[in-house]
Amino acid sequence: MRRRGLVVAGFDGSDPSWTAVDHAATEAVLRGHDVRLVHALLPAHAYAETALIRPVEDPATEARRLLGFARGYLQRQHGGLRVQVYIAGRPAGDLLLSEAHAADLVVVGRRGRGRLPVRLGSVSAQVARHATCPVAVVGGAPGHPAGPVVVGVDAAAPSEAAIAYAFDTADRHGSDLRACYVTPAWDPRPAGELLDRALVPWRARFPHVPVHTEAVPGTDPAAALLQAAGDASLLVVGCRQQDGLRRLLAGSVSHTLVQHAGLPLLVAAGNAVAVNG
Repeated sequence: MRRRGLVVAGFDGSDPSWTAVDHAATEAVLRGHDVRLVHALLPAHAYAETALIRPVEDPATEARRLLGFARGYLQRQHGGLRVQVYIAGRPAGDLLLSEAHAADLVVVGRRGRGRLPVRLGSVSAQVARHATCPVAVVGGAPGHPAGPVVVGVDAAAPSEAAIAYAFDTADRHGSDLRACYVTPAWDPRPAGELLDRALVPWRARFPHVPVHTEAVPGTDPAAALLQAAGDASLLVVGCRQQDGLRRLLAGSVSHTLVQHAGLPLLVAAGNAVAVNG
């Protein structure tokens, strides 16, 4: 029997984590996957606001109530969606990285500001840097629903994982795809040829996805990509693995985007090329 796909969402009850839950459910429905809500157990006082007027019981009880509420919400919003919950007494980043091994996508909130005092900003950076599957970082400004999927591409060494995920997402959402490469000089011809070559197999695999390429001038790749993705529904970038250590695309570009991108961001691991049907 073919394994059902899985989208894992880090959930602590904060506003960004609710955004992560919604994003995870949308992507799971489009792909026919299950959702697993993963929660790192917090101290009892952290659940005070979610408990409202009730006395706070032990953390495990409050966590189960919080996760049960989130699961019920998703099942009401998405009738046939299968939702799992998992609670563990481990640091959130370590827990999500462990869950990533069985996941097709991990979704985390960008910041921990919200109802619970959790530093999700550092968690999202840790997970995006080290996860073995694509990681979506959400919780800032929403993307433009009708906007294109924008993928940042190093034309000389393109990330197939990022390109694959971008094409697949654009296809499932009925969006255009915009492939951007940053060039310090306004002479995009050589890089453009390399980029067009990298896109050939994916254009053939997704013939119905409208594809546009754009040379973005600038010496700061992260800033240039953010400007190019101003009207996007999602920004996709890749990351590499060199000498046994995960390094981010173009130095710290992906890390900078995790910290500062307002729109939804997808960081695709270099070994995560498969596209699920």
